[in-house]
Amino acid sequence: MPEAQHTSHTLTRSEIAEILRLSHIAKDDPDKPVLNIVIDYIESLSKNKEAKVNSSCQTDFEGRNIGLEEKLRNIDYEYLQKLEGERITSQQTLEEKFNNFKKEYDKRMKAEMAAEVT
Repeated sequence: MPEAQHTSHTLTRSEIAEILRLSHIAKDDPDKPVLNIVIDYIESLSKNKEAKVNSSCQTDFEGRNIGLEEKLRNIDYEYLQKLEGERITSQQTLEEKFNNFKKEYDKRMKAEMAAEVT
């Protein structure tokens, strides 16, 4: 590592800890590998900070920052509304078809009755 002025030999455990500024932690357990010390140190730092962060995104509703659960409920609600609209439309279409069929049937029956009467 030329930046650390250690170019002629392989770095020792204590030199690596010093370069990484972890010498105070490396002294606690001299047999523990430096990589494990670094991982433990990073984990201890991350435990002190909040792991989850709520942030807005382009799919937020009306500029509000809402949770995933509410977004999923909104999607379900919109889908059910769409299905309800389609169901009403198809029901109206069926009613119209039935009314047309009934009118046509009534015309046929009147024509047959008129033919039988005459």
